[in-house]
Amino acid sequence: MNIIEIPKTLLAGEPTDLKITADCWIAGGAIRNWYLGKPNKSDIDFFFAHEAAFELFKSENSMSGVRPIQSSKNAETFKVNGKLIQLIRVADYANVEALLDSFDFTVCQFAYDGEKVYSTVEAITCVHRGHLMVNKIQAGYELDSLRRAFKYAKKGFEPCWGCLKEIADSFRDLSADALQQQLEISPSGGKRVKRFD
Repeated sequence: MNIIEIPKTLLAGEPTDLKITADCWIAGGAIRNWYLGKPNKSDIDFFFAHEAAFELFKSENSMSGVRPIQSSKNAETFKVNGKLIQLIRVADYANVEALLDSFDFTVCQFAYDGEKVYSTVEAITCVHRGHLMVNKIQAGYELDSLRRAFKYAKKGFEPCWGCLKEIADSFRDLSADALQQQLEISPSGGKRVKRFD
């Protein structure tokens, strides 16, 4: 994975007016849209290196004690100034490289730490070509990545044959019980405990 820094002068607008605190990044579609100069019509995802960074962000942005509109073991979602803000509780991102490498698809590999914007060569190439390419499918979330592939296809990122093969291969050793469990935790299933979107 080749991480590069994108000069902010090449981006249109600002992604949020929330204070980005230490060990915190905005990553995914909001930064991709900022890079492409497209309006952000979905939520803004914040990621944290550890639980203390998660709590500091909430405190600095007057969110401590505020009830989220949606909460799961992986994320809390708030509505701030009319925008959906999703705070991803999944931690242990030692650095921006670890964060970008955690995404299932390369088109998600964009991050901003409040000062610098990061991406990968693969992500930039894929967004300009309109291609969907797998970075890696996380074990236990294979069905969620399949759902997300359809979501990105609707956004104009066409999965190539290699992408389809990697998604199909991720199901090879899954039992029917494992698939049923994933169905129940998916956004369209019963428990709605997704990774992030």
